[in-house]
Formats: sequence, C-alpha cells, structure tokens
Amino acid sequence: MTKYLVNEYFYEDDLFSVLEPKPYQNLNEIISMISHKYPDMKHYMALTEGDDKYIIRFNDNDKICFIVEEVY
Repeated sequence: MTKYLVNEYFYEDDLFSVLEPKPYQNLNEIISMISHKYPDMKHYMALTEGDDKYIIRFNDNDKICFIVEEVY
C-alpha cells in the first residue's frame, strides 16, 4: 500500500526552514491538512520530472511549499 511522506519548506526573513517530515495515508489527508493549516489560501500540485515527487505550492505565497514523496 502506498503511503506519502510530506516535507514542508518555509522561507522567511532570509531563513530557509524545513519542518519535520510527516507520514500520511493518502493524498486526500495531505490536501485536508494543508487546507486546515492555511485556510483561504489556494494551492496547486505539480509532479516533478524524474524524481516522481509532488510539489504543492500556493498561488499567492511563494514562501511556503510542500514536497510529497511516495513511500512503501
């Protein structure tokens, strides 16, 4: 069964932070977490080329992103 590991990257005041990775059971849980954590912020997901990872970014905020990796 496929599970997902999510890393949150945050850039502010010239500091780049990587929050502790968290496991999730499916993509719906990840989208729900992001919608709850950042309400009223529209986001989109893209697939990286070659790495088979998803990147979730916000339309109006380029200082936060999530990298989603499939783990087994």
